[in-house]
Amino acid sequence: MDEQVVRRLITNLKCRHCGGQYGSGDIQVLGQHKETWFLSAHCPHCQNEGLLALSVNRGHFRQLVTDLTPQEIGRTAQLPPISADEVLDIHLFLRDFDGDFTAAFPSE
Repeated sequence: MDEQVVRRLITNLKCRHCGGQYGSGDIQVLGQHKETWFLSAHCPHCQNEGLLALSVNRGHFRQLVTDLTPQEIGRTAQLPPISADEVLDIHLFLRDFDGDFTAAFPSE
C-alpha cells in the first residue's frame, strides 16, 4: 500500500483528545513492517501527540478504522444490514443534492 494512501486514510480519523480533524501534514510515517504501518499524529487543535498502528492485509483492513465512540459502535452493531434499496435511495438523493443540508434536513 502506498504511503499517500495510508496518510489519506488516517486523516479520516479524529483526535481522541479533542475530536479535531487531522490534516495530511499532521501525520508522519514512522515505519512499516509487513502489513503494519506505524505513524505519529499531531493534533493541530489541541497539540496532542499520538502513535497509530494501521494493519493492512492484501489491501483490506484487518482492524476497524473509525472515529465512532465505543457507544456509537455498540448502537450501530444492533442495526440491520443496509439493504440494496437503501443504497440506491442514497445514491439517487446524492446525485441531485446541492449541498444545502438545512433545506434537505429541516429542524422541527
